[in-house]
Amino acid sequence: ELSHHHQNVCLFVLFSHSSSLCFFTFFFLKLFKGKFYYCVGLDVKNITNKSDCLTANYRWVHHKYNFDNLGQALMSLFVLASKDGWVNIMYHGLDAVGIDQQVITNTCSI
Repeated sequence: ELSHHHQNVCLFVLFSHSSSLCFFTFFFLKLFKGKFYYCVGLDVKNITNKSDCLTANYRWVHHKYNFDNLGQALMSLFVLASKDGWVNIMYHGLDAVGIDQQVITNTCSI
């Protein structure tokens, strides 16, 4: 059984980690919401935004891990923290240009 002191330490650690998680979740929501979408089609080199993509009858899709809502942001942060797949999320963030804008490989607009 944990002593009263150990319970307080556990609560403090839990609170500090939870507050950090909340901070990063809302930070990434603000920074990347709506920016992890891209166009899928036969020839997307001239596609610059969602409108161009849909006009060409291509599909406008989002990456599996994104920051469009709280649930997706938490899942993406879990993947970032688990060290499994974090590199892909990092590159998606670097390639993001803006909301409804086609990604540009190896760009960094933040």
